[in-house]
Amino acid sequence: MKHKIRAVSVVLIAALLAVMPPPALAVEANPAIRAGLLYGSGALPGVNLENHVGSGYRFGFMEDGQFVEVARTAGTKISMVKNRDVWYGRSVADPTKYGYFDAVQTDILVGSFHDEDGLKASREEAEARAAELRGAGQKAFVYYEKGAWGVRLNSYIASSQNIANKKTGSRYCISIVVTGTDDILFQYDSGGLDDPLTVAPDITGAERPQTWFQGFRYTGLFEYSRREEDNITVINLVDMQEYVKGVVPYEMSASWHVEALKAQAAAARTYARRNISKHASGGFSVCNTTHCQVYRGANSANANSDQAVDETYGVYVTYNGSLCDTVYSSSSGGATEDSENVWGSKLDYLRGVEDIHEDITRVRDGRWSYTTDNAALSAYLTERGYANAGIVDFYVSAYTRMGNVLEITMVDAVGKKITFSRSLARTFLPGVRSQRYSVGGAASGLVAIGADGEKRTVADDLVWVVGEGGETVPISMNGDVYIITSSGIEEAPKPQPDEEKSGVYVVSGTGWGHNVGMSQYGALHMAEKGFLYDEILKFYYTGVTVEQGME
Repeated sequence: MKHKIRAVSVVLIAALLAVMPPPALAVEANPAIRAGLLYGSGALPGVNLENHVGSGYRFGFMEDGQFVEVARTAGTKISMVKNRDVWYGRSVADPTKYGYFDAVQTDILVGSFHDEDGLKASREEAEARAAELRGAGQKAFVYYEKGAWGVRLNSYIASSQNIANKKTGSRYCISIVVTGTDDILFQYDSGGLDDPLTVAPDITGAERPQTWFQGFRYTGLFEYSRREEDNITVINLVDMQEYVKGVVPYEMSASWHVEALKAQAAAARTYARRNISKHASGGFSVCNTTHCQVYRGANSANANSDQAVDETYGVYVTYNGSLCDTVYSSSSGGATEDSENVWGSKLDYLRGVEDIHEDITRVRDGRWSYTTDNAALSAYLTERGYANAGIVDFYVSAYTRMGNVLEITMVDAVGKKITFSRSLARTFLPGVRSQRYSVGGAASGLVAIGADGEKRTVADDLVWVVGEGGETVPISMNGDVYIITSSGIEEAPKPQPDEEKSGVYVVSGTGWGHNVGMSQYGALHMAEKGFLYDEILKFYYTGVTVEQGME
């Protein structure tokens, strides 16, 4: 009887396990993201915000993931400027734009020194005093500094003769002004980088406020700190869902098939979470450019792209339980590539695959070519610090097993070889758009027998051969290639003898991007064929699992 009970128990447990969902991935489904909008050399003396959905702003700082308010305004157009002398006017770099600059002097000046009315016992007392002074015609404003509120008035340029008794903030101090004026609404001084100014759009209770920033609409909060050359770094504080909604329509067209957009959403989410500390030295998680992935907020989003993000809520791509580096590019051009052949590091899930789904005839600029010559190559090398005696030859010197370029070589007049491999074979020369290309020139004197038995002259610098392991691999005819003939082992002829070379090269290829990971056009074409988003991901990322993060 005990054996029967035990057997029944085993069956029941097995049945329960069969219907129970697998445990969630030990990664938050919807974590917070700090997206860098302006940083490094792009930091500015002053930056503007304007309400789009919602109205007004709250000012404060973040504490344990929560916003702490210290002041607010009902104004809808505000600018955050460094507490140094800045002027409002037309940009020198772009005369169509206006803003606050420290190199453009106009009649609208926000000076760095102020009259001091003193610290107050509370925020309420400071706000009441500032209102009283404004009622009397004074340019008064509240300031907050390390837990204390006070009131200041007016502003004076640092070079002014009458600043002996005036006050100024620390090098981390930021003033909030009415855009286009010198009217200071509030001043925040963290005294360091630990508690930078955070601006929360909306005081009206809008559920999903949106804010204009440099021509794009963003959700979430904005953080301001003075890190680079005394200018202001801007970071968008947003949850993962909102962040991915601001990535997907800029990395793919929002009108594309929803399954392709869902694959993009899962890839973008996984990439952001895996690289969440990529820009830690700058104070944020990921940047808003192709260095990470393009993030521009809500402008180009629509119901279709938002649906793709919502239907993949918390979905990540993993390999052996760890988040994948889900890189992607526009078009593979026919085959993706092993990661080590582009970036040097091998990742088992980033294996090259023959892209049988991507239709290159439907890819925008999927086929490309440009012409260069010896003189242009010589000049280009010299400009970038590569000494040469004048280039006399240029060719692809090695291909990968997938038929993508692994190495290019330029030879100068004294026989010096200058070689670029992996990603440099794509990024060094202008006009090269992918790892999948060839350098023009036809082989002479070499005949191959095709699958149909016909003999054909080899008319390219790339040929496919059967290696010793039985694997078909590509080789470049520009390298040292040996063949077995009736007379024994002989060196194969080069595409063109040196004396016949014209010094003009046609570089032609297919695809766009680094060729590693998912092809975005390939994802579209797979979706149109009926593949689901997880099938798309598993095609481009070898051996991965698509799973749900935890709440």
